Amino acid sequence: MNTMSLAGLLAALLATGVVVAGRLDSAEAAFQRRVEEYQKLRGAVRTRTPELPEEAEPEQISAFKQSLRRQLIERRAWAQPGHFFAPELIESWRARIGSLMQGPDGPGVWELMRDGHGIEFEPRVNVPYPAEWPLPTTPPHLLELLPDLPEPLEFRFTGRRLLLVDAEAELILDYSDPLLTEPREVRP
Repeated sequence: MNTMSLAGLLAALLATGVVVAGRLDSAEAAFQRRVEEYQKLRGAVRTRTPELPEEAEPEQISAFKQSLRRQLIERRAWAQPGHFFAPELIESWRARIGSLMQGPDGPGVWELMRDGHGIEFEPRVNVPYPAEWPLPTTPPHLLELLPDLPEPLEFRFTGRRLLLVDAEAELILDYSDPLLTEPREVRP
């Protein structure tokens, strides 16, 4: 094949979405692989963390979470934003969520998301999710657009950003650039 036919083939693949779909499939597979790797790391850390008594006091629960979080941070000292959320993945999710937000359900979803989401902040990886921040309410049909996560991992929207949080350790694992868009006014 000569250079012109390779360029033509690439143009045809781009036009049909095959290359983009392949990159997205790869990004989704990488996300799932990184979630699995984190779960293995977390399992190893968890086996070295003393169990809570069945009737644990608040101080014991707090000490447990701090110990778990400290060990996870130490084992993930290399972690950077985007480790879980590759740009291709975020663009795909932004398109899916954007379609929902611009549809007839968008204004209702937006209002529910804004309720209790008044705190804007710059999240960081390997930083605790502060107790004073609200636990956001995320509509189920919005969560359905995202992949399922094993416990105790959760997606949380804070402001317009999506966070990946270890809920038991109360630790931010990753965050997106602004993902949510305000819906346009939808009239019946």
